[in-house]
Amino acid sequence: MTNKTWQKRKLGEVCDIKGGKNQVKVLNPNGKYPIYGSSGIFGYSDEYLCDEGTTIIGRKGTINSPIYVKTKFWNVDTAFGLCSMDSLNSKFLYFFCTGFNFHKLDKSTTIPSLAKRDIQAIEIPIPPLPEQEAIVSKIEELLSDLENGKQQLLTAQKQLKVYRQSLLKWAFEGKLTNKNVNDGAMPKGWRWVKLRDICKIIGGVTKGKDYKGQPTIALPYLRVANVQDGYLDMKVIKTIEVLPSDLDKYRLLYGDILYTEGGDKDKLGRGTIWKNEMEDCIHQNHIFRARPLSESSNSKYIAYFSQTQSAKNYFFKHGKQTTNLASINLTILSGLPIPLCSKEEQQLIVDELENKLTVCDKIEETIAQSLLQSESLRQSILKKAFEGKLVKATSSEINVSQTSFIEFPKKIENISTTDLHAGIIALVVDAHEKNPKHLNKLNHVKCEKISHMIEYKLGISLGRYPVKDAAGPDDYPHLRKVEHRANKANWFGIRKLEIGKTYFSKSGIKNAVTKIETILSKEDLIKINELVHTFLPFEMEHAELIATLYAGWNNLLIQGSKPSDEEIVFESRENWSVRKLTIEREKFFKTLNWMKTHGYIPEGKGNIVLKSEKAKFSSELAVS
Repeated sequence: MTNKTWQKRKLGEVCDIKGGKNQVKVLNPNGKYPIYGSSGIFGYSDEYLCDEGTTIIGRKGTINSPIYVKTKFWNVDTAFGLCSMDSLNSKFLYFFCTGFNFHKLDKSTTIPSLAKRDIQAIEIPIPPLPEQEAIVSKIEELLSDLENGKQQLLTAQKQLKVYRQSLLKWAFEGKLTNKNVNDGAMPKGWRWVKLRDICKIIGGVTKGKDYKGQPTIALPYLRVANVQDGYLDMKVIKTIEVLPSDLDKYRLLYGDILYTEGGDKDKLGRGTIWKNEMEDCIHQNHIFRARPLSESSNSKYIAYFSQTQSAKNYFFKHGKQTTNLASINLTILSGLPIPLCSKEEQQLIVDELENKLTVCDKIEETIAQSLLQSESLRQSILKKAFEGKLVKATSSEINVSQTSFIEFPKKIENISTTDLHAGIIALVVDAHEKNPKHLNKLNHVKCEKISHMIEYKLGISLGRYPVKDAAGPDDYPHLRKVEHRANKANWFGIRKLEIGKTYFSKSGIKNAVTKIETILSKEDLIKINELVHTFLPFEMEHAELIATLYAGWNNLLIQGSKPSDEEIVFESRENWSVRKLTIEREKFFKTLNWMKTHGYIPEGKGNIVLKSEKAKFSSELAVS
């Protein structure tokens, strides 16, 4: 309990929970009162069941985000109405419900459902009414600011999509490589061709085919869900039984361009490149494969054009349409008109697009991360509100302006993050050199893993913005600044190894160590030294596994998940980098068990660690 003025009460004691009734008998298009289900309004009535200020939560079928209703209304039998009593502010109840995970009360095996008795038993912390009102006021203020920021991010996302299409349009009008091209005119030396003129195009293998007892083999295959607009989603790859001869016929080769048979107007066709994500992979019949007939046709050039609005319009116009959806066949795909230039100019266009679209990817990644962080902050606001940490209050006065957010990771005063990070590495170097039997295990990767754990486990900011690097959660641009600073200050030097690099002490290393020992609290120093000495005997791979699993697990917690071991390993291995797939899954599970035993359990704090570049061909493909 936060203080003596707060009480814990069960929801059944402080609000009336109304189960709702069938709406058939009260439906009236001209009715005064809205009829609500768990997802919103779907009719009107002359009668009502719930008063103003009631919170709706899904009872059966949909366990949704709570809805706050300002007017009187009728709720149907798939939605509970939670009506607060006099001791409970209705908005305070609503915000409590918004932050509560009702899904954990769902005991059904088929249709999601909640029992009234389970909701009545939920405990809610309740401060005095004046403090409830102050908390509600602060929540609304903070969430309003958060929503405004979110809308600005969403607007920026839309603007990026428009800019991407503009870039693609200019590219295939020749304006990226020809400065004096007139609008509507084709550059000199360019010509229109059909896709069939420059590529061999085939469909894929049919699922469920009867081979009548012939011996088959199981192969991984791409489905429509795997082929996204310009990138591949490889999270779930299924296998299919085919004849051995089908492998040669349908095997995907580096540089193959993939098109989907159906989709909406903006995504039809898609034009995504295969770059050997896995061996012996084939594709199903709802995906078409185009393979250039000669080296004079650049796969990426063709794929980029296939993502233009011009190509999408062609597919939608000529495909079999159903509202906003359409489907194409081999004939339609083969007839896709493409503006073709010389091999050299194709490469120039691809290079220009990649340079510009890589910047777009970086911005889009930052926006996506900010959107995830905004949801995390929203949950943090609600959590602090019902822990009594959002506003400071006394029995006689409520001060709404005062907040008590705890910064994570915390910034250390009177020292730059570069110097602090360098001092931490100096500690690590010093510890290894004082234990010569472990000195050969010192390298820059291990130091970066220790740094990650200091930030994300101990909560001390080193100024890093880690991404999903091949070797784990890394921020190598920041590390290079730290290394430069340390070398210049004579703290430690860098020595190249056969693979990677390591560090060695220089004459001023004691100055770096003394500096952070002076700045940091005794408690923080003890924690850092304990962590460093825990990692001291670890080989690089073990340190890498711990930091990667910690980051992957923390990612899932930030997103509100309660992950299983399998989900943690998937996020930290299959959803991390291709290199992680070279490490046996069993090692991930063994390391995870070690972490649980030794208290290396994340709390869902800090920033989500995202991929440095999205799995989109515009920033990753390298077709020769």
